[in-house]
Amino acid sequence: RYCRYGSRVNLPRLEAFRVSELNVDPDIVVVDDLHFKYPSSTEDVLKGISFRVKRGEFIGITGPTGAGKSTLALCLRGLIPHVVPGQMTGSVTVCGMETQQYQPAQVGQKVGIAFQDPEAQIIGLTVAEDLAFGPENYEWPPEKILAEIPRQLATVRLAGMEKRETF
Repeated sequence: RYCRYGSRVNLPRLEAFRVSELNVDPDIVVVDDLHFKYPSSTEDVLKGISFRVKRGEFIGITGPTGAGKSTLALCLRGLIPHVVPGQMTGSVTVCGMETQQYQPAQVGQKVGIAFQDPEAQIIGLTVAEDLAFGPENYEWPPEKILAEIPRQLATVRLAGMEKRETF
């Protein structure tokens, strides 16, 4: 299936993902004939999924439970095929990186997943601690993390919320 601006790929609702700005071709996401089967499955969860997303476009991925939305999100994030076991064919390119050719840590600096249950992803006791978690795991220098937190909060109109509790 080929997805254009404003259309849907018929899969279960995909957890939100963000793609950081890069200077790459106009297609920020390219999924081509993607198939994936978990080791415990008898058939593919993803069957011939193909679509493109241009910079600035938004798509909705919808479908019933078990249709493969989360599996597609794991492919877009680069965790499949490197971390999640199974058989993958086809290709997924995000921000100019074919996910099979890059380690998850490299893809993770450009692509993230927001889980359906927000409490499942809250790590810190404060907003600043939570924002620092990702960069700390990428071994950013502490001074860079501290400088970046206010800038990121301002970007999403939450300036001054650094010390606010997450729960």
